[in-house]
Amino acid sequence: MSLPLVGRRHAEVMASYPRLAQLGLMVSDSSRGSVHGIGRRPVIRYDLAQADIEKFRAGMGRLEELFKAAGAREVFLPLPAGVVPSGCAHATCA
Repeated sequence: MSLPLVGRRHAEVMASYPRLAQLGLMVSDSSRGSVHGIGRRPVIRYDLAQADIEKFRAGMGRLEELFKAAGAREVFLPLPAGVVPSGCAHATCA
């Protein structure tokens, strides 16, 4: 689910599954959400504050740098292209 790929390219990358690695990150955030019900179904809403988005972008940039420093040939971030500028690990670059 975290691979931002589809079709043939997704199949090619998944064929190399034994050589894939995945990391995650946690961000101390100030955003708030809510949970309420519609009938018997819960409705969950969580909107990230801009400052928290910048922290997430910076964290993704640092993970990309970590993987490249460890020798990764490709890094797939679970974000649309351009959200984290390549090689930028600082919130001021995002």
